[in-house]
Amino acid sequence: MVHTLQRQPFWKRTGMLLAGLAVAGSSCWAQTARSPQGWARVDLLWQRAVDQASREAPDARVLVLEIGSGHLLASAHLAEASRTVATPGSTLKPLILYFALAAGHWDPERRVTCSRQMYIDSHQLNCSHPVVDPMNAQQALTWSCNSYFAELAGTLSPWELRQALSERGLLAATGLTRQEEMAAFREPRTREQVQLAALGVEGIGVTLPELAA
Repeated sequence: MVHTLQRQPFWKRTGMLLAGLAVAGSSCWAQTARSPQGWARVDLLWQRAVDQASREAPDARVLVLEIGSGHLLASAHLAEASRTVATPGSTLKPLILYFALAAGHWDPERRVTCSRQMYIDSHQLNCSHPVVDPMNAQQALTWSCNSYFAELAGTLSPWELRQALSERGLLAATGLTRQEEMAAFREPRTREQVQLAALGVEGIGVTLPELAA
């Protein structure tokens, strides 16, 4: 039996929505959020935006964090999001790529040809992007190419895959809520299982807070 990967976005398949990650980079942001009063003002602005988004998608789980400190800026259905474990899909691709580059396992200029049709075990993981020339890392990430990232994942050992996920906090509690589910990670035993886990298709489930934090 062949299972076709659903092409719906992650948040539509799971009822989750990652609203955004606020980056503290500009002097304006730093001055605004320097004091408790500044944080309160920023939190209020983000919460208003989240409340507006929630009216458009009432069932969506929304989480906004300040990426530098992990400060929770705004949320909707945070408790439910912390207890909902789901396959992360393509959201893992940047994390796996950054790990492989930092570890020296992968050359960002290495090019991979994609036929747009791919099977791994019983999973059909066809790409939806148009026909393109062999892609380097930047292009593959832009197109979210399954073939490219399956090739990359095939160079990682099961231990290295766990390390890549652990370094980003995906396999640990976030502390954002009092009660939260832990990520479900099944140790891969074959190259194909490593690839499926790295593509976020099988062998791993995470919560929205774990993904964001």
